[in-house]
Amino acid sequence: MNLKRIDKIHSLNDLPKLKYTAVKIGKKVFLSGAIIKRKTLFNFDHFGILYGVDHKGTCWIIENNQNGVQCVTFRDFMSEKDDFTIINSSKNIYFYKNVIERAMKVSEKAYDLLNFNCDQFVNYAVYGKAFSKQKEDAELFIKDILKIGMIYGLVSLGMSILDKRTQK
Repeated sequence: MNLKRIDKIHSLNDLPKLKYTAVKIGKKVFLSGAIIKRKTLFNFDHFGILYGVDHKGTCWIIENNQNGVQCVTFRDFMSEKDDFTIINSSKNIYFYKNVIERAMKVSEKAYDLLNFNCDQFVNYAVYGKAFSKQKEDAELFIKDILKIGMIYGLVSLGMSILDKRTQK
């Protein structure tokens, strides 16, 4: 599946040269390695890693999407959305090097919605552990729906048995 992209895309083996490892958004400055998230079409979160700003002033984000791990422009990352949030902005200017090194370790791994999605990729790169809160929440939701369905089915079966017994 090809995502709509306007700007050049980089692999992690060919990252753009940075002029700044920090990005100023409004009055706040965020260092490279911070997590950026935006909403998707169905209101899920899409995560990326703030990479930095090149000599042309372009802000770059590293993300994992259906096409794999890529470095894309902020504009392409946002995919015509307006709102985003930056979380885990470290105050350590060398923090991003560890993040980028971990991202590069898994950059050739294929995207997998359940086992290697954007959330898992970003959490591995930033925290050293691949996990997805969204996936965990979705699994719990599905389990709850299945439990409700099973309870409903058992109650319906019980009512059917009782109804047959009372008809005799």
